[in-house]
Amino acid sequence: MICHKHKCIFIHIPSCAGTSIEEAIVGFDWFKKDWSTKHLKSHQAKILYSKYWDDYFKFALVRNPWSRTVSLAKNPTHGVYVDHYKKCIDFNRDVQIPDDILYDHPKCKPSNWLKQSQGFELFYADQKKDLYIKQPIKNSIYLNYLLEDLDFVGRVENLQEDWLFISEKIKTKAQLKRLQSTKDENYTHYTEYYDDETMQMVAKKYEKDIEYFGYKFRE
Repeated sequence: MICHKHKCIFIHIPSCAGTSIEEAIVGFDWFKKDWSTKHLKSHQAKILYSKYWDDYFKFALVRNPWSRTVSLAKNPTHGVYVDHYKKCIDFNRDVQIPDDILYDHPKCKPSNWLKQSQGFELFYADQKKDLYIKQPIKNSIYLNYLLEDLDFVGRVENLQEDWLFISEKIKTKAQLKRLQSTKDENYTHYTEYYDDETMQMVAKKYEKDIEYFGYKFRE
């Protein structure tokens, strides 16, 4: 996402509160403006927004990988199966994706989370030949979105404080929509969805990210 009014470029890593950020800054979900650039990696954004890259404030958000993986299941296109009744996650089960969800982007239909790219997630901008794909870092998701240096990388776990910093930098008084809280009556902590096997599956896929950002299964 790019916003000329606030002179910023946002690298939207999926399931990291990004849509709330977009709505606060530009007033709508970026998908409605240009779905193909909603989840640009930083090296792609640098090419697409080269005219503004050096002058605009560039930022992203990351999230505890185990928490994020449960959140990915909210959108079936990510291919993560979660049983909310049994409170479990199953990476070996294919997710059935309704055809109407894919009416705009049929090229990006995953089977399940484990069968996706070993390097990083593939999204619509990856189909654009003029936005070249850098060699991915293995066992990483976040670092592959952040192959170019940004001005700030915040954390969903520290969202309110980090948003205050971002909003000061881009000179906006907009407020974020309320996100689900651990105090909510129906909230289930992400750790309850895992057993030892599935916990290690996530740890392996995000190994470099976990090391770089210092994440732990139980924060």
